[in-house]
This record gives sequence, structure tokens and C-alpha cells, in this order.
Amino acid sequence: MPTAGENRALLQRYFDLMSAGDDFSACYAEDVVWTDCATGEEFRGRAAVREHVLDLHGGAYVERPRGLSLDVTDERAHLEGEFTGGEGPAVPFCLAFDLAAAPGGVLVAALRLYLSADRLTPARTST
Repeated sequence: MPTAGENRALLQRYFDLMSAGDDFSACYAEDVVWTDCATGEEFRGRAAVREHVLDLHGGAYVERPRGLSLDVTDERAHLEGEFTGGEGPAVPFCLAFDLAAAPGGVLVAALRLYLSADRLTPARTST
């Protein structure tokens, strides 16, 4: 079983890759699952989860996520944050990570987003 320290190092790498615009999906298990707990919608596999995260972070909504706190244990991590930058108040969220031992280290096995997405402002696209 991974330690909290190993899990924290994985998540730091994940957020560093994401911030640099690099391929953060290297931190995912091959069969990673993203679940939107408000809708039950799921995305499966590295590529699908990566595309969904990129959509949330920059394409689908006006607001942008901002992390406020990260709690890491031997098996999971919880990121609390808010989407900010839209016309309304910030929209709080919680993202739960299931972390698992893998050959060569630790990987993200599952993510669960707790958020009321109907409070986010859809991005307008020109046609």
C-alpha cells in the first residue's frame, strides 16, 4: 500500500504537469474512472478522463477551478476548491482521488467530482 507521502508526491507531480500544460494523464491508471457524482456521468480510461479534465479547466465553462485545500492519506486524497471568474459567486467543489500502488509507483485509480455543475456558466462558442 502506498504511503501518504508517496501519494502526496504523485499529486504534486499531477498538478505540476497540469500547470505546465504537460500530459498529466501519465498519473492515471490505464483503467482510471472519473465520476460526476451530481449526474452519474462517467469517463473511463486515460484519454477520456484527460479530455474531460481539460474541458472542465478551460473549454466548457467560464469559471476556472482553484484549489483551496488538499488532504492526503494512504489510500485517497480530497481536494476542496471553487470555480471562480464568472459573473456569479464562486462555486464550491470537492474532488476525491482513489490512489493505488502500480508498478514503479502510485497512480490515480478513480476520481469523483462533487459539484453542482448547473451553477457554472457554459462558455459561449462562436459559430
